[in-house]
Amino acid sequence: MLALTVSEGGAAHSSTLHYLIFLTGGPAHVASLAPFVGAGSIAALRTKTLPGWIPWVGIAAAAISLLCVVSFVWYPASIFIPLGRVLSFVWSVAVSVVLVR
Repeated sequence: MLALTVSEGGAAHSSTLHYLIFLTGGPAHVASLAPFVGAGSIAALRTKTLPGWIPWVGIAAAAISLLCVVSFVWYPASIFIPLGRVLSFVWSVAVSVVLVR
């Protein structure tokens, strides 16, 4: 649909659709990672099942992932989108490696 040429009057719809795609793939996706990573990290801190640095990376990832919601109103805050996504990925890989061993 986005590859089609935009006729007169369709430019507004195209830009709206582009903005909605950004929101669902960016802030909404990363903000939904925050509860998962945060809850897992808090549980790991309480039970001491993971090395001490992994839960703290997860808590930092959850906090940064929540900060990406600010990009709804202030576009420069969108830097938190890739930061939260990458830190959550690092946390996920670290937890997986530790649990496999």
